[in-house]
Amino acid sequence: MPVVVAFALSLCLAATASAAPAALTEAPTILVIGDSLDFWGWFFLIIGVLMVLTAILLFMRRAGGVILVGIGATTSALIAFFALLANTDQALIIIALDLLILWAVFAHVDDFE
Repeated sequence: MPVVVAFALSLCLAATASAAPAALTEAPTILVIGDSLDFWGWFFLIIGVLMVLTAILLFMRRAGGVILVGIGATTSALIAFFALLANTDQALIIIALDLLILWAVFAHVDDFE
């Protein structure tokens, strides 16, 4: 279920970046790198599709889901680590959740084909 919520958030951000660029330019904290809203729209859409693919592969007990979880959670934890000085509380929560996700998947890696 958390993957569905994360996908919905990515889909909302993608739609906002594509359809209402003024909404993002008024809130400068959303745009971290670059100023092309088309790029960010496609970026969040691709991330959302990867999240759904990961969820489907995990529910089907495929090894590809484990690989995507490993790549995604590790990348997320690494990005949060570099954001520790800017957003300490948020970064620590993200790192803790990513470690929990990695433990939950890799502790049961024998269940996947």
